[in-house]
Parts: sequence; C-alpha cells; structure tokens
Amino acid sequence: MFDAARDNRPFAPDRREASLTSLGERVRSVLHGIRAPGDTSYTMVVPTHNRAGLLSRLLDYLEAEGAWFPLLILDSSAEEIRRHNADRIARSLLEIRHRTYSPDVDPYLKVQDGLRAVDTAYCSLCADDDVVFLPALARCLRVLHRRADVCAAHGIYFNFFDGPSFDLSYVVYRGPSIIADAPLVRLQQLFAAYEAVYYAVYRTHVLQAVFSRVDELHTVLGRELVTAALTALSGKVVRINEFYYGRSTGDSFPYTDSHPHQLLATAPEALFEEYVRLRAVILEHLGDGGVTAEQNRTVLDVTFLEYLEPFLRPDVLDLIISDRLQGCDGRATAAHLWSVFVHSNRASNPLTPLIDGRHFTPNRYRDKQYTDYLVTSRPRTGGFRTYRIFHEFLFPNSLPPPTVSKRQLLRTLERLDAY
Repeated sequence: MFDAARDNRPFAPDRREASLTSLGERVRSVLHGIRAPGDTSYTMVVPTHNRAGLLSRLLDYLEAEGAWFPLLILDSSAEEIRRHNADRIARSLLEIRHRTYSPDVDPYLKVQDGLRAVDTAYCSLCADDDVVFLPALARCLRVLHRRADVCAAHGIYFNFFDGPSFDLSYVVYRGPSIIADAPLVRLQQLFAAYEAVYYAVYRTHVLQAVFSRVDELHTVLGRELVTAALTALSGKVVRINEFYYGRSTGDSFPYTDSHPHQLLATAPEALFEEYVRLRAVILEHLGDGGVTAEQNRTVLDVTFLEYLEPFLRPDVLDLIISDRLQGCDGRATAAHLWSVFVHSNRASNPLTPLIDGRHFTPNRYRDKQYTDYLVTSRPRTGGFRTYRIFHEFLFPNSLPPPTVSKRQLLRTLERLDAY
C-alpha cells in the first residue's frame, strides 16, 4: 500500500488523456463478450520517451495480434513527438489512455506516478521498443487468477536487434520460479542468480506498492533492485516455460548508474551507500524487531554479497584499477569495460540455413564450429525478413542439445512476424 507520508510528488504530470473514437468503443463492445474471464482486468503500461516510431510499431503489433486489454501510455516525450504520439493513439482501435509528463522526469518516478492511474486487478510494464507475446501474457494472467500466493508471473525473455537482419541473440532470463514459502528464502533465491522481474505481469496493488519506495533510492540500479526485492518478499514469482518477452538491444535511454560495473568504475562507495538505503527499505518491509531484525540484517548483507559476486571478476576489477591508475575518469573506464566485455567478445560465426531440407540444422551440432542460423519469412508489414538466430540463443552453454526446440523457435518467429 502507499504511505501517504511518502507521497510527496516531485512533479505534476499533465492530466491530458487521449479520447477514444466512437468506432473503437463499438469494436470493444463487440469484443467484450468473447474475452476470457479475468483477462479484461489487465492493463499494459507503456513508458515512452522521444521514440514515436517505436511506439507506433508496438501499437501496430498489438492491433495485429488482437490485444483485448487497455493500454496506459506514460509519455515524457518532447512536445512535437508527443503530438505525433497523440495522433497515432487517436487512430487506434485499442483502448488507450495517454498520460503526459515533463521530458526531464525521472523514468522510475514517471512509472511510480502512472501506476496510480491503473484500476485493473493486474498490470505489467512494456518498454516502447520491446515486444510481448500475448498468448504467454494470457497464460500468466491465468496463473495469477488461480493462485492467490503468486504476486507476479512471467516467462522466458530473449534479446533481439532489428537491423540488416532481425537478430535473436540470447535467451537472457530463463531461471526457475521463485516459489519458496519463506519470504527471505525467496529473496535469497532471487539474488543468488539475479534476473530482473521488472516486466512481469503483476497484481496491480503489488506493483504499485513496490514502486512506492523507488524515490528513496538514488540510482537506477538501486531502484531496480528495490522493486525486485519487494516483489520477492510480497509473494511467489512464477515463470512459465514459454517465450514471453523480447528485449531490444538497440539504442536506449543512456542510464549512467544502472549496473554494478558502472558504479564500481565511477564511485564504488556509492554502490555501498545505496545498499544501506536498500537494506533500510527491506527491513522496514519485513517489520520484525529484536533478535529477528538482527538475523534479517545478516541474511540481507550476505545475500547482497552473493548478488555482487559475479560482478567482482578479477579481470574486470583489474581493468578498472589499471584505467584509473592511468588517469582515466569513471565514465571512460565504464565505456572501456563495456567495449571489452560486451561489444568485443563475440567473433563472427559462419551462417547456415535454420532448416536444411527437412532437417532442423541445430540438431546436427558441430562442437568445433559455432554457427549462426538463418531463416527468411514474410512479416505482417510485407516484403521479406531474414532472421539470424545466434549460436548462443540455441546453445547458451555451448553444448548440445539446443535449449530451444524446433517447434518453440518456429512459433516464436511466427509471433515476431507480426512485429
């Protein structure tokens, strides 16, 4: 629940909302009778900032896929782009509210405010450059509808990039459900092998509550971690075994304090100062006193160290130390880290058809020659599209068999043809 003492809004959002066309109302009235029970109590919340083309593409996709639910668009774009967005929204048959903000509003505080306007039982966030598979979303809603102990549900996430080819680069989030009965055990499970829950389907009151505390943290990383931690403490988080969400790896908003390596490269003390604030919020949420509070602090401190461990690789720390000794500033060091450990660590692989005759070629794995796989399709927008499926997408551990089956992959490509 929201704490009224903390509800000091640092900005006043525009309250202008796009009206719905009478045709759109009639179409939704017809559709209302054929929607699945429970599905109509869901809202998709879409934050957007100066990316009218990507927002329009997402709306095109949702329209083509027959989205049955309302959308709430949180728009902090510049005035001209905001007008383009409003025009596009006005042409849509989807049920859309358009909530506008100052262009310099903090993204987390924008979402915090926008969530207050959600009045359905369930909701989720979707970035304007990402894609959600609606059958998986509907399945997540059924999980929440049937299981009162679950506060959030999601599926498998993958990374993509739409360039000269449409690249599927990696299955980024595929860990198990977090379903222990004890809240602190769920928290430890979350941070022991951390995967963000930011884009899961939530019970609305839970998502509103976890975002009500984000203004108490000072970094993007801290705000992400506090929402994830409070989610795990609020209930179980179920992951369904199907692709649910595609995350674009294209250019995005340039966050400067969103990753432990950025903070280690620029101001390591800020990472630990932020943890003190994070711990205070979590301990207040747990609400126990005396000996129990001391035990909770110990568990939290060791859990956070477990979260940090993968980021404290000697080669990463050595690069930071070397750069700083040579006089590089923190931003240059962070860029160097990104270049060495993200951009430059993948050699170009040979290309082969995904399906050769009747054979699914990844099943004929050659361990001495990594291969990327190609398939051509006709997307909804017309023409042809070439998909490139990276070796790492199918073989995240570089060993056979592929973790994605032929049926699952072809269904994924079919869904993406609508995007």
